[in-house]
Amino acid sequence: MILAGYIDDMLIAGTLGEGKLVCDKLKRKFEMVDLGSVSHFLGLVVSVNTNAYGISFTEEGYIDRVLERFGIGSCKPVATPMEKARLGMKGGGDKLCNRTFYLKLIRSLECIAMGTRLVSAFTVSYLGRFNADPNDHHWLCTKRVLRYVA
Repeated sequence: MILAGYIDDMLIAGTLGEGKLVCDKLKRKFEMVDLGSVSHFLGLVVSVNTNAYGISFTEEGYIDRVLERFGIGSCKPVATPMEKARLGMKGGGDKLCNRTFYLKLIRSLECIAMGTRLVSAFTVSYLGRFNADPNDHHWLCTKRVLRYVA
């Protein structure tokens, strides 16, 4: 039995009988609404495979919205979040990019990395080091991460 909660959202996972029993006990103690089987939880799309006893989480909707917001909704995906040659990128860009836009993209990528795409966490953290004065080179690298999560 798993009971996951965040502020006023709660997810109960277990066998149907156990889940019903826990839910009934909680209803007697607290004011709550049972929304039935889970399909979304905290912005994640939840898929339950009862035959294989598996649960998977995706952020497809959020990722699609981020891709659209930053103008690459129909981009060509890439296999890695960063090119090896780009690791030593102090400076290198010709002009500064829009810092506010860069910070918004980094924050969106952090949410994605911590939610379901942990592989991109190092790259996003690394690119976050350039928040003070990001240039066009850093901007291209963040767009590559977007293409990776696509």
